[in-house]
Amino acid sequence: MIGIEKLSIEDLVGNLRTIRTNNGEKEQARKAGGTVDRIRFLDDLPERFTWANKDAPEMAHRVSVVKDHRKAIDAIVRAPWVTIFGAQTGLGKTSLINAAAREWVAVTPREIVNRAYYTRAREMALEVRWAALGKIPESIARVRDATHWILDGFGTEEKHFTNPFADLINIRKEENMRTWVTTHMTEKEVKFRYGVDAFRALIDGALVIGDGEFSVAA
Repeated sequence: MIGIEKLSIEDLVGNLRTIRTNNGEKEQARKAGGTVDRIRFLDDLPERFTWANKDAPEMAHRVSVVKDHRKAIDAIVRAPWVTIFGAQTGLGKTSLINAAAREWVAVTPREIVNRAYYTRAREMALEVRWAALGKIPESIARVRDATHWILDGFGTEEKHFTNPFADLINIRKEENMRTWVTTHMTEKEVKFRYGVDAFRALIDGALVIGDGEFSVAA
């Protein structure tokens, strides 16, 4: 065992974060040349939601989009397609999806986790918009290759002709690739902005969460 006195502050923080974000999973970080083997997918998750996990006491009062966040997280982790609807902010959609993401990491082989990808719609849309002409943005390439894609805040991005999300959602649905989405939009709003096909991709056979309930759409 490596003594604490031999670890730098940076290493300690990295180790603690690895343990915390794996929701109690055994630490799997390895030291090599003074560096820590980190899980890139967990680093993708927003820093201000590092507290979000299935057992966090804050979940009870921060998540109102479902009545029982623990049951919802268990259902989300098992589902390949998830869409969380919530017409207003402050319902805990992002908290719920972040907690579920950490739970998923804890029960999923590392080779699959290493190709997962979490994005905020607003930031990714901006990257695509300003990408060099003729060059595929890294975020697009990662989404196309991701074993598991989480798109948080679908619809919060600015409207622009370069918006990639309808195409990406439809492609991943056609290829049956694990995808979780959170959005504030209603059915009508999704259909108007992204098309009927995108809406159907979001709900067909997916675990649909909203209004305190969750169910699998036919």
